[in-house]
Amino acid sequence: MERHWAMSALRRFPNEILSEIFSFCVGGHSSLSVGPGKAISTISLDISQTCSRWRRVITALPRLWSSFHVNLQNIPDYVDPLIELYIARSGEHDLVIEFSLEDEVAPCWDRRELEENLGKCGIAAADLLVKYISRCGELDLSGIYWCLANAIFANVEEPSFPRLHTLTTPFDSQDPIALNFDDMPLSSRKRLWLYLRGRIPLSFRCLSSLI
Repeated sequence: MERHWAMSALRRFPNEILSEIFSFCVGGHSSLSVGPGKAISTISLDISQTCSRWRRVITALPRLWSSFHVNLQNIPDYVDPLIELYIARSGEHDLVIEFSLEDEVAPCWDRRELEENLGKCGIAAADLLVKYISRCGELDLSGIYWCLANAIFANVEEPSFPRLHTLTTPFDSQDPIALNFDDMPLSSRKRLWLYLRGRIPLSFRCLSSLI
């Protein structure tokens, strides 16, 4: 009876209020968060499966489907369909993509080493996301190594970052950097994690602030 009363009260909320509630629930979290093993958080999808009305409301909010945090180690093989669903429902909204590692791994310099360290499912998830890198507004690579980032992006021909405005970089700046971030017309913030004696790996050309 109490559950029925609570749901009845929620049904009386207009869609605009529901939108604000859903935004609050998802805000501060990644829309899709993939950890190692089966540690997967699908907040937006969970909300959409409550009832048909909630599904209509939240699928009309592409920004609530547009942020991804993927731990690349030991992830299950059903992650790719989830990523594709979220990408589809994000419409043309800018994406937020964060890659991380659960444990320290050996440096990966090519695709073969990448597969040995991460497994096929981790590589497949990374490949799927970087296909849409031109839609990325925020990119967080601080949880991985530059050599790993290079190996991941090696499968993309001339990756570009026309929408990127916030970049958080790995701290191992001694590694060679294969990616070119000079074509970041919207860039205003680049968070750099550097060793004390590390070289700064990026151009300052389009910066208005440095964090």
